[in-house]
Amino acid sequence: MPAAIRSRLALGVARGLIADTYSGSKANGRVRRGVAVVHLHGSVFCTVREPAQQPLCGFYAALTERVLKLFQVPAEAASSHCRALGDPPCE
Repeated sequence: MPAAIRSRLALGVARGLIADTYSGSKANGRVRRGVAVVHLHGSVFCTVREPAQQPLCGFYAALTERVLKLFQVPAEAASSHCRALGDPPCE
């Protein structure tokens, strides 16, 4: 399968895993120009703590990166926005 299709399928699997980890979590993602962006709403890590000094989305970033790699899509994940820092949805 072409990488673009594998990327979209992998994001679908990642969204399902994110939803399964915490019933209040919902993720949506897209792939454009070889970059996958996942928006996470309702992270268990961001809703149970006081404002943080650093992003708390590492678990979801690692999960997404690993799923992409399992689909043989080269990936490096990083958090660019985090609700724990006061940003809108985690990204």
